[in-house]
Amino acid sequence: MIFQQKSNEDIKIIVRRHWAVIIGLIMFALVMLVLPVVLYFILRPFVQLKGGIFSAFILGLGIYYMFVLTLLYIGWLDYYLDVAIITNERIVDIDQDGLFNRTVSELHLSKVQDVSGNVKGITGTMMDFGDVTVQTAGTHEEFVLDTIPHPYKLSKMIVNMHQICIEHLAEKARLPEDT
Repeated sequence: MIFQQKSNEDIKIIVRRHWAVIIGLIMFALVMLVLPVVLYFILRPFVQLKGGIFSAFILGLGIYYMFVLTLLYIGWLDYYLDVAIITNERIVDIDQDGLFNRTVSELHLSKVQDVSGNVKGITGTMMDFGDVTVQTAGTHEEFVLDTIPHPYKLSKMIVNMHQICIEHLAEKARLPEDT
């Protein structure tokens, strides 16, 4: 299992990349799916497809469509399986790259030093998506959640949760242990 929730851990938010990042993939797939049909009707008066040639054309068209749909599926899978899980104790970033590559990064909230939200371009500004960069005190210098919705709200939420985590750790340190 990729994400193992601890017994005292509460999931605060699950964040996926903004839906606008998949629009380019959908537009590409639509063009690639319509292109053979348009070419067929343009070239139909000039090329006669009969018998074996027509069968080979249909077979090639089927292989072409399977290829395009496979690319679309892989792109959607990459979009859908990229997720960030933010709990009261840690941030878990799961990045899917293609079919067989996955990177899982985990950061405890007590190691957060700085959080910044970043929105670039007119599309990001109008649709309110961008990156959240978390500076850490650990071995990894930066922890980046990319192309997520509402980056400023999420960065503020992480800072608030970091403060609560630090206060909770300080309170645990002050309490005498039961023996």
